[in-house]
Amino acid sequence: MSLDHFPYRIQLLWSSFDNCWIAEVPDLLYCAATGPTPAEAVAALEDAIVRYRALARSKGLTPPPPSGQIDADRRLGRLFV
Repeated sequence: MSLDHFPYRIQLLWSSFDNCWIAEVPDLLYCAATGPTPAEAVAALEDAIVRYRALARSKGLTPPPPSGQIDADRRLGRLFV
């Protein structure tokens, strides 16, 4: 899966408590992954997104639309992966 045209914002955070990077998709409830580096956390998140979508389809659910936060973040100069 490629995140090049992924319509959701991906947030990348360092957790000093867990001593790892956390990559999450705030619009997709509980869709997150961890890794020792930012790249590994995002790579693990790609797998989590595939599983999230598969589970939603199996339950007959449609993932929520993107919140539109991407455009607001760009206007405010925030950087998210």
